[in-house]
Amino acid sequence: MRKLWIAVGVAALAGVLIWANLRQTRQAAGQTLGVRTVRLAAKTLTDTVLAPASLEVAREVEVRARSGGPVLVILVRPGDTVTAGQVLARVDRTDLEAAERQAASSLTQARATEVRLRRDATLAPAQTEARIQAAELGLQQAEAGLETTRTSLANQQSSARTRVAQARANLDAVRTRAAAGQATPEELAAALQQLQAAQSDLAAQDPETSPQVKEAELRVASARQSLAQVRLEAQAGAVLPEQIEAAESARLAAESTLADARSQLDQAEIKAPIAGTVLQVPVKDGQPAQPGLLVAVLGQTDRLVAKVRVDEVEIGKITPGLAVRINSPAFGAEKFSAKVARVDPLGTRAQQGTTTIYEVEVDVENPGGKLRAGMNVDAEIAASVHTDVLTLPVEALVEEDEKSAVWLIDNGVARRREVTPGLRTADEVEITAGLEAGTEVIIGPSGTFKNLKEGQRVKPEPAEGTPAEGTKAQ
Repeated sequence: MRKLWIAVGVAALAGVLIWANLRQTRQAAGQTLGVRTVRLAAKTLTDTVLAPASLEVAREVEVRARSGGPVLVILVRPGDTVTAGQVLARVDRTDLEAAERQAASSLTQARATEVRLRRDATLAPAQTEARIQAAELGLQQAEAGLETTRTSLANQQSSARTRVAQARANLDAVRTRAAAGQATPEELAAALQQLQAAQSDLAAQDPETSPQVKEAELRVASARQSLAQVRLEAQAGAVLPEQIEAAESARLAAESTLADARSQLDQAEIKAPIAGTVLQVPVKDGQPAQPGLLVAVLGQTDRLVAKVRVDEVEIGKITPGLAVRINSPAFGAEKFSAKVARVDPLGTRAQQGTTTIYEVEVDVENPGGKLRAGMNVDAEIAASVHTDVLTLPVEALVEEDEKSAVWLIDNGVARRREVTPGLRTADEVEITAGLEAGTEVIIGPSGTFKNLKEGQRVKPEPAEGTPAEGTKAQ
């Protein structure tokens, strides 16, 4: 069998040699050489650096419990999408809710006390002054009444004295007449009775013993007592500035206590500080919680970071801001937009060989969340982009003696033309001088340029797969 394969190989080699011989013979005989050509047109040429990469989340945030409690209730699982402020877990709130209610009640009482004192401080002075004025007026009226009563009694007493004097004179006259036998005993008794009645009226008008005066004096004493009581109450009931300051301090302390209680209550709810995806939940439902306990790890997945590993041969082309396209076998031909963010200044030696690898950090847009952290992907970094330039396949460029040239077709014959190459990629090269758009350039087939001679007749024979004119580079 081995001999058979050797024989087949020898035969194939002989056929190739025979074909090459015949071709050279035709050329020597002046026969037209079939070639592949391309007509130059402006296009975009991109020098792309291809490198492997792995995806990481752009930002990881650890979410920890801020307060302790006997019971921890977990509300999310790894992979869940959460919004900023969403509750991820809860600590038991029973005692905290009771403390919050008590603090709210204390604040209500403190506020009511402060409001009452401030109101009294504003309204009480006017009300107290009105009561004092009323009491003073009552005293004045009582004193005036006493004076009036005494004056009236004094007038009545004068009249009574006059009547006593008249009654005494009448009694003396009756007694004189009775001694002369001119008055009867009955007249004498009547005169004596009249004197006694006048004396009784006079005694009734005595200010020291008069019931009217006693009553008026009692009214004066009562008015004086009322005035003194009102003044005492006004002095005792006055709102002092120190009382208002104390009430205000008590209200502020109650507000602070309530704020602390509500803060403790709020801390019992462990919330997401950012919108993103839950990456880890390292605790269990029902687990006791203490301050600082790691409850979850969140990551922003709408943007990822690709850690691209670039060979030292290519790293000189990479700078921050370059456009990048990320593709993953998981999504076929779909590509994701990205941009170079940072180039590591220090490389690391590859595990095998002597090549140094540099890490390039790339920001990857991931609005649909298709890409996932940990994926291995490929990065296409657009190291250089030249637009509206003339390009040729690299195999069309003939380089000899540090000069570059191409073969053209001019009226059916081959002509050599020196050119100035520019940007090169693995497949194409930019021509910056020596050619114009529309020029037909020979690009193959392979090996054609070794035997091609100036002025040799050629004929374009486009082959399948030849780039169309004006095709934009990817």
